[in-house]
Amino acid sequence: MRNVLQHELFADNLADLYAHRVLHDPDLVFIKFEDRVMTYSEFDRCVARLRDGLTAQGLRPGTIVAAFMENSPALLALLLACAQQGLVWAPMSPVSKRRDLAYTLADTGPGMVFVDDGLSGLLAEVMAGSSVPLVVVGGRGLLPDALDDDRVSVPQDGWSLPEWTGAALRDPSGPSDYHRAPAVTARDVLCIIYSGGTTGMPKGIVIPHFYAISAALRLHEMADFGDDECVFTSLQLFHSWVPLTILPFCMYYRHPMAFTRWWSASTFLDNAIRFSATVVDLPISMLATLLKQPDEGRQQEHRAWLLVAALGGADPACVAMVEEFEKRFGIRTLQMYALTEAGPLAITEHASEPRRRGSSGTARGWYEVEIADEEGMQCPPGQRGEILLRPRIPNIMALGYHNKQAQTVATWRDLWIHTGDEGYLDADGYLYFVGRKDFFLRRRGEVVSIAEVEAVLMDCPGVEDAAVVAVASELGEDDIKACVVAAPGTSAEAIYRYCLDELSYYKVPRYIELLRELPRSATKREPERHRLGGLDPQRVWDGGPRRAPADATVHPTASLQQE
Repeated sequence: MRNVLQHELFADNLADLYAHRVLHDPDLVFIKFEDRVMTYSEFDRCVARLRDGLTAQGLRPGTIVAAFMENSPALLALLLACAQQGLVWAPMSPVSKRRDLAYTLADTGPGMVFVDDGLSGLLAEVMAGSSVPLVVVGGRGLLPDALDDDRVSVPQDGWSLPEWTGAALRDPSGPSDYHRAPAVTARDVLCIIYSGGTTGMPKGIVIPHFYAISAALRLHEMADFGDDECVFTSLQLFHSWVPLTILPFCMYYRHPMAFTRWWSASTFLDNAIRFSATVVDLPISMLATLLKQPDEGRQQEHRAWLLVAALGGADPACVAMVEEFEKRFGIRTLQMYALTEAGPLAITEHASEPRRRGSSGTARGWYEVEIADEEGMQCPPGQRGEILLRPRIPNIMALGYHNKQAQTVATWRDLWIHTGDEGYLDADGYLYFVGRKDFFLRRRGEVVSIAEVEAVLMDCPGVEDAAVVAVASELGEDDIKACVVAAPGTSAEAIYRYCLDELSYYKVPRYIELLRELPRSATKREPERHRLGGLDPQRVWDGGPRRAPADATVHPTASLQQE
């Protein structure tokens, strides 16, 4: 048994970790999903069915299996089935619009796509004429008592899940066969997660198996966890945090994982009580929305004692919200600094150490961290610059960007990951995250590529030039402002409505300012974004907090104002 920074490893990949838990703890509660509780043996019926179907399909190890699905046991089971077969799981945001879907599918190049019944119509339109197999999962999400539910709308050239797995369906009460060929290793690719990256369009970040195992170990280091914890996560599985940190942490240390289909501030406390949650994960934008809920005096009914999340770094408004949350709910918070390229818990606070408000903590031996100036030279303590990271342990970072060698080299240059984030280190090595550089922003917990939003604006009828900047949000993190040069007669509202049709909720600019021309630098002719951040109400059109249509499925991080 190997040892990594005093952690004994009984598994170095997600496939072996799951197999170990099913074989040794079949009756242990694994997940709590909305009103359903499932043990490992019960859940493994779902995984086994998917695994058998993937085997029967003849997909070779390394083939990409995409998923356009909401949170559900089915999406989680698909991840684990892919891991066991050496396939690469590639989840897509369930609020993606046609443009997002077309781009992601073209970039990923999947060998098979799974889709929720309610999303299959849109996906079938985007995939029209494609030969890639499409499998439609019923609305009940592959629960054991719904394995044969075929009441779904299947697009032409697609299968319903029962049709697809019918020939390979095993006796659901039989034991699982964990033989895999070839064996999965720590460095093998587990998944591709799409994120804003550091520049340009969203990129597929290639993640190895040990990335997830190491994240579980690092989370366990943060506090004195007991044997009866239950983690209630409020985030979506298409992000790196849940499948690559919360899931392996719960499996490694025998804790149940509770989750829901969507986040809701108004039901968060009820869910935490219902799940008997002891650990929660509310990033700063969700925490801000939760604090806007009426105080009904029920805060002490829950069992939660710890919150682990990205909490806005050293921003004073975010620090104040964290203090208000701790006082109101009686839950200790631990902040982290992370990005998908480097790892979910690159820098962390620790419960045993004195608190330094606004700090994200230290690297604890897993990483080296440095602050660099614009020329890449190291900054002294206290001086702001770009945060650079590199690993001290193999396979704890992403392997690069899928199909984007030049961008991979640019981000991983000089043997460091260049995060695009600004911060500083104090004399003791504690990191203080300050903000983000001009290439991307974070809104409602999502990373948004400025280049992507600008590309959509430039396609809008009547728009002649455009630049996007981040402006302060009352919920912490950023709101989006679009500065647009438009043809006569083109209104800000028309531009806004075009963006609603073309972009996911959280990417739509809230503010639009119409200008005669954009201020640009004299040499490179780049937009001078530092001159574009004003919010003069006489000049700037405000679309208001982003609300989802009343009849639409609501994405948790895109509808924080709805509650």
